[in-house]
Amino acid sequence: AVMRAFRVGAVLRRLNGVAGGCRAQHRQWRPMVNALQIGTHLSPEDIGELQAQSARILEDPICDVEVAKVPNFIVAREGPAWDERSVVDKAVWLVTEKFSEKRETTNRLTDLVLDRLQDEELRLLFRLDQGFNHTMYFMTIHAWLLHRRLILEGKEGYRIDDDLFESCWACTKQWMQVKKVKEFRFSAELRNTQEYMFTLMLSLDDTLDRADILAARMQLVLWANVYSGEPSRNAHFIVLLTKYILRQLSLILQLPAESVMEGRFKWADFNVTAVSKEKLEKRKALMKVYPYKLPVRRGEAVE
Repeated sequence: AVMRAFRVGAVLRRLNGVAGGCRAQHRQWRPMVNALQIGTHLSPEDIGELQAQSARILEDPICDVEVAKVPNFIVAREGPAWDERSVVDKAVWLVTEKFSEKRETTNRLTDLVLDRLQDEELRLLFRLDQGFNHTMYFMTIHAWLLHRRLILEGKEGYRIDDDLFESCWACTKQWMQVKKVKEFRFSAELRNTQEYMFTLMLSLDDTLDRADILAARMQLVLWANVYSGEPSRNAHFIVLLTKYILRQLSLILQLPAESVMEGRFKWADFNVTAVSKEKLEKRKALMKVYPYKLPVRRGEAVE
């Protein structure tokens, strides 16, 4: 746990080397962040409690991806590497394929986000139903993870980040159509949804300020936003979702720049044996059923 906390500290130093995160890109949303700013005006007792909970969370090795295992999650590029291409092949690529490759990168990153939404076992593990709110929040979490890595890559990373968010907005609009949001309410509902998305992302940004209480603050942010503060804040599934995000953050910050910038990687596996298949099936039977089915694949037709 001490070594994992040390690694988290190193990660934070790298993250905080880039000013702002979501805050730099979307300052206009800052006034909309709710009153729950975990980590501000904390008493020594509060800090001690958060430090203890963070230590308990980080004791689980599932929170971290070992350096030696990072290559397991890289998807190899098809065809010869750039350095192995002929001068003619490079010239042809620059003329005919460069811009289509940028579109493909955005598509691959969008597919990475949507892939998680299709994972029923993960959603059951975290008690995320198939409704609009939970689907939107789960998408936002993965968009935030990609965002935190992309902005480390400078101007081109920011451009890809913008394209990814545009793709997320397109998904959100499509889901609102499936929900049959009235036309006269559509713009207001979209803005309201964006406010909730940016509130979550800005709150997740805030958790990165201190390594010693990061995990516990993230747990509280998820409890207050994704779960609306309804279950116990120490519910097992909220702690699991916290560990899942820490694991993916650990992976994505260790990936080579080219793998991220081309969207050629896969999410870290998250195998939790403590929750049996039978328990997940029982949980599924208790999940709320919605009168609509949200399309969670790019290009999927709306029913």
